[in-house]
Amino acid sequence: MFHSIKLQDIRHLVPFPLPGFVCIRHNKYMPCPLCSVTTNVLFRGEYWTVVLNDDQGYLGRCYFALNRHETDLTNLSAAERDALWAHFSAIKEALNWVWEPDHYNYVFLMNLEPHLHGHIIPRYAAPRSFDGIDFIDGALGKHYDIANVQVPPAETLSRIANEIRSALTLSSEAVK
Repeated sequence: MFHSIKLQDIRHLVPFPLPGFVCIRHNKYMPCPLCSVTTNVLFRGEYWTVVLNDDQGYLGRCYFALNRHETDLTNLSAAERDALWAHFSAIKEALNWVWEPDHYNYVFLMNLEPHLHGHIIPRYAAPRSFDGIDFIDGALGKHYDIANVQVPPAETLSRIANEIRSALTLSSEAVK
């Protein structure tokens, strides 16, 4: 018989100081990588850290990680929820300014990282070029393709992040 193990049931057995989860594949406790994300950070607000995704198969793809460990979207406080929507709006405005996406997908799956985070995935009817690289969606109007993976060089990721940062016009409310 299968028994699920929750972190709160074994926390006293875990030597790691960071929140985390029991990895089913490895059958051991794993620290949560989103509790301390430091790479490709666009900005860190009071409740959320906004990060440029390494995978730029959809140019400008970002994610928003809650600054405390949580696994359930419905457990957000009103302030956390309001800040999340403000961040989504601000990033969408910046992406509209820089690359003019034709559509957006908003995704909260948490299948790979059991930490509350959501993605904004810009969608494009036509290819976009940036830093000498073509970014091709090719499936606008269909579900985004998880196989559409494009990890540009670190220098290009840095330039993409700088483009988005320079386009951000965040009010003090949006960065909480």
